Amino acid sequence: MNSAIRISHARLILLLIFFSSYITWGNNINREDEKSSEILQKSASGWPSYLHDSQRSGVTDENLDRNMTEQWRYYLTQKPTPSWPPPAKSSYWQRLESIKPRVVYDRAFHVVAVNQQIFFGSSSDDQLYCLNANDGKVLWRFFANAPIRFAPSVSKMKVYFGSDDGFVYCLDVENANLIWKHQIAGSNRQIIGNGRMISIQPVRTSVVIDNGILYCCAGIFPSQGVFAVALNSENGELIWREKLNGLSPQGYLLTSPNRLYVPTGRTNPFALDKQSGHYLRSFESSGGSYALLTDNELISGPGNDGSLRISAVQASDHLATFRGNHIVVTPEMSYLHTDTEISALDRVQLLGLRQRQRQLQDQREDLNQYLKSESNQEQAKVIQNQLRNVFRNLEQIKLAISNCIPWKKP
Repeated sequence: MNSAIRISHARLILLLIFFSSYITWGNNINREDEKSSEILQKSASGWPSYLHDSQRSGVTDENLDRNMTEQWRYYLTQKPTPSWPPPAKSSYWQRLESIKPRVVYDRAFHVVAVNQQIFFGSSSDDQLYCLNANDGKVLWRFFANAPIRFAPSVSKMKVYFGSDDGFVYCLDVENANLIWKHQIAGSNRQIIGNGRMISIQPVRTSVVIDNGILYCCAGIFPSQGVFAVALNSENGELIWREKLNGLSPQGYLLTSPNRLYVPTGRTNPFALDKQSGHYLRSFESSGGSYALLTDNELISGPGNDGSLRISAVQASDHLATFRGNHIVVTPEMSYLHTDTEISALDRVQLLGLRQRQRQLQDQREDLNQYLKSESNQEQAKVIQNQLRNVFRNLEQIKLAISNCIPWKKP
């Protein structure tokens, strides 16, 4: 299975997985090439939502031409306007020499693409754009009443997105005709946010479409009301609305057959029941607005310490922690993106080794405590022998972990 990893650079150049073109700021460039049409024909299933699907896998089974060349660029006159400023440089209280930003979902214009159309929203001019994938020309634009911070989702010839104005919109993909819009939290109150007038309950999550139902959240201040909703994606009718107490949803939503997973940016991600919206549980994390769902695990982060955390979805177990920004998981291999490199790793084997490593580290700590309090010399020697065995096993695991990474690329 081929995989694709989408990385947003400092210049916020968006890499389209179907052909080599990108969106930035300035003057438009178009390069005609027959290869562009060939690649688009091969990409009929498209990339209909952020990172391809509602698990945010970042993986497609389409075969891509490895010799792709740039066909066009689309330039915007305004760069993204993020909802949150950068964090402090360090934290003495948390013992962090540097702090990574956790709420970064709107630092780039994230794109989706279906049927030779490319869609993205703007946090600067409040518009949803639709471009022709063959030449990069604008097919249509649609204005919301506040910034659009997340990539839209496309389903059954309709495109869906939320806005800081508190509404979710459904448009016809061909002509941008408004099919329906729904005010998620039901309040018309507005406040000043990022120098703009926005709803007191802005939509600061993506929308996600699953089996004809649209899920999203609105509100970031618990004292002002935060809600999760399920809507009929055809007509926008409300299926359920659930108030979320003490929670602040921020990020791209994920779904499994029975659950809706919600990142929160600065705190733990949590899960809701898809049938009712009832709160189920949270997952141990150091924050972050990025998440990926596999069959058995939720990977979330990165926290302010720059780490991703793996949690079991059906239990309260925290399985592993590792440095990184994003990860793509395939049956054969996983691919990790950090600040400095991309690496391939045998995630299943690595996860087992990390768990064993953590058990041995806990055992070492316990033995050290026993040794400090043991007055019997013979018993102390037994503990010291046990400690030597633990140290030996930890060294062996360290070597085995290095063998789980077949390659790295800076």
